Amino acid sequence: MQPFISHTGVAVPLLKDDINTDQIAPVQAMRSLKPDYKALLFMRARRRDDGSANPDFVLNKPQFANPGILVTGHNFGAGSSREAAVWGMLANGIRVIVAKSFADIYRENCLQNGLLPVAAGARRGGELRGPRRRREWRRAVHGGSDDPTHQRAGWS
Repeated sequence: MQPFISHTGVAVPLLKDDINTDQIAPVQAMRSLKPDYKALLFMRARRRDDGSANPDFVLNKPQFANPGILVTGHNFGAGSSREAAVWGMLANGIRVIVAKSFADIYRENCLQNGLLPVAAGARRGGELRGPRRRREWRRAVHGGSDDPTHQRAGWS
């Protein structure tokens, strides 16, 4: 595991609730002995039925080609305990996930594999609460910036 010290990257808005591990890393695609975790990430959403890339899916848009941070909704990572759902994030360069809430098992898998889960909560539009979390957020995402505009990670 690569230790987590700090991270700066493009934030990808995937603002949906209840994204489960089967959506993140479909089990059928993992049947090989050496799955391609990079291609596995959101495989069904990234492709159309004919196999071509879905241009409407956020990770297929050119401005999000090199993601570093995923911003998402409530209950991210629900479903089965599937470490491949974490490994797919890491294979795509995503080292931080900011969500309104996480499934407990997925959050633990993130922590054990060097992926930082930041739970933003639901109050006041989802902003991070408490000075400790704000400092952690600035250090983790903005390299320790004291710019007050970096103290909130809210969305509606």
